[in-house]
Amino acid sequence: MPTDMTGENPLWKSNKPHFWDHYCLWDVFRSVMPLYTLIVPEQQERIVQSLLDIYDHRGWLPDAWLAGGYGCMQGGSNADVVLADAVVKGLKGFDIGKVYEAIKKDAEVASDNPGLYGRYLNDYLKYGYCTKSVGSGSCSRTLEYAYNDFCISQVAKKLGKDDDYQKYIKRSLNSFLLFNDSLKAVWGKDETGKWETAYTPVQTRKDPWNDPYFYEMGSSIYSGYYPHDMKGLINRLGGNGNLTSFLDNIFNKGYYDLNNEPGFLVPYLYNYCGRPDKTALRVRETLNFFKVGNKGFPGQDDSGALSSWFVFGAMGFFPVAGQDVYLIGSPVFEKTTIDLGKGRKFVIKAKNVSSENIYVQSVTLNGKVWTKNWFKHSDIISGAELILDMGKEPSEWGKTDLPPSITK
Repeated sequence: MPTDMTGENPLWKSNKPHFWDHYCLWDVFRSVMPLYTLIVPEQQERIVQSLLDIYDHRGWLPDAWLAGGYGCMQGGSNADVVLADAVVKGLKGFDIGKVYEAIKKDAEVASDNPGLYGRYLNDYLKYGYCTKSVGSGSCSRTLEYAYNDFCISQVAKKLGKDDDYQKYIKRSLNSFLLFNDSLKAVWGKDETGKWETAYTPVQTRKDPWNDPYFYEMGSSIYSGYYPHDMKGLINRLGGNGNLTSFLDNIFNKGYYDLNNEPGFLVPYLYNYCGRPDKTALRVRETLNFFKVGNKGFPGQDDSGALSSWFVFGAMGFFPVAGQDVYLIGSPVFEKTTIDLGKGRKFVIKAKNVSSENIYVQSVTLNGKVWTKNWFKHSDIISGAELILDMGKEPSEWGKTDLPPSITK
């Protein structure tokens, strides 16, 4: 998935590519689409063209597109992230102005059917957050809408629309409206701004997709979903050490499970507080969730979402979708080569790597010492060699020069 239906679309005539069975953009935006951007960029460009063609002929970007029709929305308007990711990573073959028109509509125009396309804007624009009136996932929708707004800001910046850039950067901080300082966690509010009662860190429902506050995973996981402003979260938690403790609590109490996609970034979030050694440990632990056999996945693969998480984890880095950022983890192979096309290759070498030697000791990128625990798409897309010296014990590498956040 998605299935290439180019030339066979029975719904409208177009010379654009067309794909059916985007079963779940709400999942694949996190890792599948960024993986395509690396290994089959021409195909990803065609997927972007198809999404824009759906917008042109049906009026809205899809969150799912099934056999020629919109499927259900699960969280935010996450085609916004897919398109922004393509823009910030320099993919070609589509109109950036059209991208901006489509994603801005998600942010500004009230949908007549927000269960299928667009957003629940009545709450979001009035209060800055969603309430239980949206039916389910009020907190998780708010967090995803806020990140969608951040992605819109990045396209606005690319187009030189400074006023819009500032507007959507500001709106992207709406997610902090639901950060409860007493709980040190995200929780729901009602229409008056009063906190909802009966907080729980994890979901207890057997149908987690119908939870009034969070989709599929609970507050403990979603409370770390600030990929555009982890520094802002760190400040609210009280410092880098408190983010480390916050994340340790998730893993040590058994709250973390990779059976659903909202938790994809969690093992890598230690990089934002200067603890890439903790990222290495948690990534290696999580890779062990995958087994050989007909029960080999820790959950539903969801159009390759879990598969692509494993691929990135094994290669040793992970994308922050919608941004020109990859977070370094802990590779399992001595050498990985990605064919970038046109004779370009991205080679990752992990010296002395083993099941025990999981911690990065030092790094070079294209022969130069690399102290960051992250890198950009632009650092590698022309061809690159990333060499990581691995060891048995944590090192001092990667503790400074941290990944970008809105808050400095």
